[in-house]
Amino acid sequence: MRTRLRQLGLIFGLGVAAASGLAAPAFAGAPIGPNQSFLGEVNEKHSGAVVYVVCPGPVWAGRTGPPAGNQTVEVTPSPSLTGPGFTGSLGNHVVVRFTDDPTTKMTLSSYDTPAPISTSLRLPCGGTGKAVFKPKPISGTARSDVLAVTYENIAV
Repeated sequence: MRTRLRQLGLIFGLGVAAASGLAAPAFAGAPIGPNQSFLGEVNEKHSGAVVYVVCPGPVWAGRTGPPAGNQTVEVTPSPSLTGPGFTGSLGNHVVVRFTDDPTTKMTLSSYDTPAPISTSLRLPCGGTGKAVFKPKPISGTARSDVLAVTYENIAV
């Protein structure tokens, strides 16, 4: 009986949020939808994320290389309705780009569903950068989540 009451309360709460224009909470594995708060993650980390890059031989300022395989990006539902990322009134997917090579994008359409970091990227062999998790389609209420990342060369 208690479980049924909780379910009804959750359904009622979602209905009130939708009717009032408030953000509806997202659930793990659910499709990304409008008016949801989210956290971007690189290799399962929202902060302190490291991207491993393969740069054999000498490294110099400005040198780039591909990211190592088996690395991921994903979005998770934010525990707060005012999380760093917000899909806005139109959002139904999130596009991830690294600012050091914005030519390649990774598209996420559901929560807690990792996507591989493209090995066609050319990222710095060391230092820091940013991964931008941008909701699409964009709207006036959408907000990107921008993560600081550290690039670490594994081929030295």
